Parts: sequence; structure tokens; C-alpha cells
Amino acid sequence: EENTYSALNLKDSVSHKVKSERYEQLMDLQSQISLQYNQSRIGTTERVLVDSFCDGFLHARSSKESVEVDGEILIPALVVPAGIIGNFINVKITAADEYDLSAELI
Repeated sequence: EENTYSALNLKDSVSHKVKSERYEQLMDLQSQISLQYNQSRIGTTERVLVDSFCDGFLHARSSKESVEVDGEILIPALVVPAGIIGNFINVKITAADEYDLSAELI
């Protein structure tokens, strides 16, 4: 990390190739961990905040998803129910990938 003792005083002796290989290994492992965690949520009921509507989906987040960092919970919707954007609703998680969850209104 910049401006730390290590960054300022220790020589960087790890090659770019090794750094890239380690990065890829860590990202692969994190992807597996994220997928397993998200799959464990399938079938659960969650209270979510609806952020927006785009391309036939309501985009929402539970208390477990941080804005701009984590994935979203996507809820298929043909139309936007009045007053739903910016409000909390209950959904059932129906599917998962390593980043996002799918859900249905309950």
C-alpha cells in the first residue's frame, strides 16, 4: 500500500508475472467463495431496498450488499409497481451466480 513503511523502504522483489499469477489465483478462489455463499441464500426470504428499474428488472439490495461494491438482487418485472422504487419489499431468492442474485416478489 502506498505511503506505508513497506512501500517506502522495501524493494519490490516480486515479478509482474508472479503478481499476475497470484492475482488470478486469488480472483478464482474469491469467485468460488462468492458463488457458494450466494447459492446458500437460494430459497431464503430477504427484505430488500429497490434501487431502480432497468431492462425488465427491479434492481435491489439487502443489508448484505453494499452499493458499487457488491452484486445486486434482480427481480423480473414487466412494469414498475407504483411507489416501489426507494422502498423496502420482501423477496424470495431463486437463483445465484458469483455476483448477483435473482429473486421473486412475495
